[in-house]
Amino acid sequence: MGKWGLIKANLGSIFVQRKLQAAIDAGDTDTATELISRSIVTILKAGLTPRQRRNLDQLKKNQRPEIQELLSDAFQRGWVRDGVPNLSNAMDEVLLAAADRIREGRENGECD
Repeated sequence: MGKWGLIKANLGSIFVQRKLQAAIDAGDTDTATELISRSIVTILKAGLTPRQRRNLDQLKKNQRPEIQELLSDAFQRGWVRDGVPNLSNAMDEVLLAAADRIREGRENGECD
């Protein structure tokens, strides 16, 4: 998707963040979890190349719990910055963590 995809994903995160914060405030964990999952999918589609997405799929197939934990931890790291929730930062953290893990997977022969 390139830069336009990243910009679009980050702009979209503004609207999703409002919904996510409302769900969290209301204690609606199902909706919050769904919004977080969709946000992660959106940023990975926007920020990874097709090859990187294939590599991530390979890693998920072989090491699903590790990859899910990695992406979840990255989301949590970015979610609150300077005491304020920020979905855009969380999505950036997820993208960076995924790209780093893909690079590591290639170096270790875990993916193409």
